[in-house]
Amino acid sequence: MQSLKVSIFENSTEASAAGYSYVAPVKPAVLQEAVIVRNGTKGGNATVDLVFTDMQGNKYVAMVTANLLKSLPL
Repeated sequence: MQSLKVSIFENSTEASAAGYSYVAPVKPAVLQEAVIVRNGTKGGNATVDLVFTDMQGNKYVAMVTANLLKSLPL
């Protein structure tokens, strides 16, 4: 994947109106750790792995590139 569509909304009402809604229930999770891998991609770019844990102890990982994080207009 070379690109990712990023949609930014002011609030959940705007996101829902644009068709972004979730069928599955949202489970609370705590961000436990952020792991930065300097050469995380084949091209040698940095990645950030976000490690979450839910109330049952299940772990989830979301990986994003550092360039993607830097490019977000927040």
